[in-house]
Amino acid sequence: MQLKEFSVLEQIAQQEMVLDDGIYLSSRLFMDYTVLLFQLNSFYVELFYPKDKDKCVIIKGFEDTHDLEPYLKRIDIAPLLSNI
Repeated sequence: MQLKEFSVLEQIAQQEMVLDDGIYLSSRLFMDYTVLLFQLNSFYVELFYPKDKDKCVIIKGFEDTHDLEPYLKRIDIAPLLSNI
């Protein structure tokens, strides 16, 4: 499935697909949301959950790796550089 096909699905179908078939990569806090990042086939999907709820309210699919920046900033690469 491509992002274009995923985008036209209803939100509940998108969420089920991500949770069933997606690969969990990371999470972050954004404003009042916990955001979970998944890879699904050749694109990425973020699921936004209000902090005090267990129901996803926003689903954002994307292909542009620029949107991964909030997650990449959290990765500590110092141990990798210490061997150089």
